[in-house]
Amino acid sequence: MPLKDLPPDARPREKLLARGPGALSDAELLALLLRTGLAGKGVLQLAQELLDDFGGMAGLLHASAEDLKRIKGLGPASRRCIRRSSAGTPASEQPPSSV
Repeated sequence: MPLKDLPPDARPREKLLARGPGALSDAELLALLLRTGLAGKGVLQLAQELLDDFGGMAGLLHASAEDLKRIKGLGPASRRCIRRSSAGTPASEQPPSSV
């Protein structure tokens, strides 16, 4: 479902602004990073599928650059956003910085 079809208070960006990041699910936070979905697949659906495929946000943030390259529709900018999002994790748990 396209984000524009959701009620305004259910859209991730509006929810973030109104209630803060704690009010968003992992899929909604990831959707904000991804910005767009694919033809026939909304950004929220794509975000949830990525989380399911990688075993959650931690698994996705620790995915290798090669693993992320294999995802259809996940371009260099989206891969870079995902990889850089792990910057808040301890240095010992950060993935290598190459994308």
